[in-house]
Amino acid sequence: MINEQTANPKIASTIQRQVNRAKILRTLRTLQPVARVDLARETGLSRATVSSIVDELVLESLVEEIGATTSRGGRRPILLRVRPGREGRSAIGFELSRNNLTGVVVDLHGRVIATHRELLPAGQLEPAGLVELVRQQVERLTGPQAPAAHNLVGIGLGVPGLVNPDTGFVQLAAQFGWHSVPLKEMLEERLKVPVKVMNNVKAAALGEVIYSNDTPDHSPNPRLYLSLGEGIGSGLIIEGKLLSGASYTAGEFGHITVAPNGPLCTCGNTGCLEAVAGLPALVSRYLELARLEEPNRLTTTPGEFPFLTSARFLEAVSAGDRLAGRVVAEAAEQIATALAGVINFTNPELIILGGPLGQVGAALLDPLNQALRRRALPLPLSQVRLITASLGVNAAGLGLGATLISQLSEVVLSR
Repeated sequence: MINEQTANPKIASTIQRQVNRAKILRTLRTLQPVARVDLARETGLSRATVSSIVDELVLESLVEEIGATTSRGGRRPILLRVRPGREGRSAIGFELSRNNLTGVVVDLHGRVIATHRELLPAGQLEPAGLVELVRQQVERLTGPQAPAAHNLVGIGLGVPGLVNPDTGFVQLAAQFGWHSVPLKEMLEERLKVPVKVMNNVKAAALGEVIYSNDTPDHSPNPRLYLSLGEGIGSGLIIEGKLLSGASYTAGEFGHITVAPNGPLCTCGNTGCLEAVAGLPALVSRYLELARLEEPNRLTTTPGEFPFLTSARFLEAVSAGDRLAGRVVAEAAEQIATALAGVINFTNPELIILGGPLGQVGAALLDPLNQALRRRALPLPLSQVRLITASLGVNAAGLGLGATLISQLSEVVLSR
């Protein structure tokens, strides 16, 4: 099919070079260390094309020569690799949460170079204020020079809310009262580097799946990440790609109805999973049980009750508190009701439990597994592994960093 781009010889030549460059980078990342002659053989490109593009990549600090290998007759071939660490290119991934901004710097091998986490300032956070906070964190993570001077391939930001990942447009971030914010545009104008903005839970899903040792990197089977905390969300990876959906809202796991006559949810529906199994609901349920069964544990001043906050409730769960464990077991039943349908429908090979509640271990995993055995079809359930997330607060940042790095070996053409 001929379009305006490919009909113009100069544009067509530029596009072809981008395609060749991406092919070389992909092959190099897979086979490194590797010589130019082997890159030519593996990619099917001429030696002259490979040498020309490799020279560009070396000048851009993406690739480096690391010495000669054994001669196969004639001159000894020079081995190449993607340049690691602070000497090479890097990406920074940030996650914005209710109270914190967390940043992670990763090199082109996906290795963590530096991290930084800080509390958000008190009061309402405006988009312009966030842009300035990101700029300050970039400086802390990399140094005082302008971001564009740091060999950054890009900066990513995960935001809790509805985000168009193609445009970086935040349609809604209810926690901060944001509507229709062109956040990618604002960040790129301030930082002068490419920026990727997406939903924070979906970014964490990418991080946990990409860095997981439990499945092959390029497994075609579905892998699901669940974030269980104040809110409940998910990210579904199918054939190595994040499922976004037609309106970029795929993964709203917390708004699956599990109790039609249940409590009102923030979305306006009743009986959503988030309304009955989100941490605020679990704290309320704990207090209800305590008043009914162990009223002497409550003080006359509710604010003095030690498990009133989500954090203190989770501490009670980890400490083996009987009532807290019972509340989590009840939540596991509701989570299983929603999750069984997803297992039956998508047949995933891996489910990763993240978020604060996902980290409590056996207190959640045991009753959840028991409930799933009652609710999910035996065959798809037999193929899925249920594990706890391993990256903690760095998951979203790592997912965004890996996404930015992978784009170096991809070619995106305008439609």
